Amino acid sequence: MQFKNLVATFLFSVLLSASFAQKVNISTTPQNASIFVNGKNVGTGEAQFKVPKNECITIAVQKEGYLSMSQDYCNKKGFPKIPKNDYIKLAVDDSYEASTKSDIANNQIVFKPKKGKVEENWKTAIRVVTDYLDAIEVSDSDVKYLRTSWKVDSFKGFTVRTRVILRYVNESPQEMKIKLVSEIADGAAVSAKQDEKYKAWDRILKKYGNLLDEVRTRTNAY
Repeated sequence: MQFKNLVATFLFSVLLSASFAQKVNISTTPQNASIFVNGKNVGTGEAQFKVPKNECITIAVQKEGYLSMSQDYCNKKGFPKIPKNDYIKLAVDDSYEASTKSDIANNQIVFKPKKGKVEENWKTAIRVVTDYLDAIEVSDSDVKYLRTSWKVDSFKGFTVRTRVILRYVNESPQEMKIKLVSEIADGAAVSAKQDEKYKAWDRILKKYGNLLDEVRTRTNAY
């Protein structure tokens, strides 16, 4: 008898809690944004969920090319009333608009000049690189190695840092390697020195998009 009373009490508490759960309908812009409830994907563009009595849940909305957004809904005393319908509009990610996806990002590209002297081609390549990224961190003319300083570009939600590493790996036949390093960090105005906050990015800023092609063209490389 006591066991039955415990079961009945438990079921009653569950039903009572459910009756006080707050239902929320979410819609988003863009309409194909993914909606997550406590980390679980529950829909695209629209979703419906419940917030149990005395609990909080976290909603996150994400879409490539937009700044992600998250917010909490708490069905607790002392918290703002939960709306029955809510609308979330994501802001455009300006770092995404200012960049393009590229296979050359963070990969070494081999150039093989077809003519001209090594010294001339090396100096030409340096001139092209420094037209885009004028601050040099390391330059060794004896081993023909160049690394630019980080160039930092800050956006609304992210910071992008870019550098170029250039080196001659063979003089006969001529062969040089160039790497356009592109990394991104969450947050605006992140210092270039905060290495732990940056990760490799498979996109490059459009203003550097012609750098490698220009090196190839001006050194008559293939």
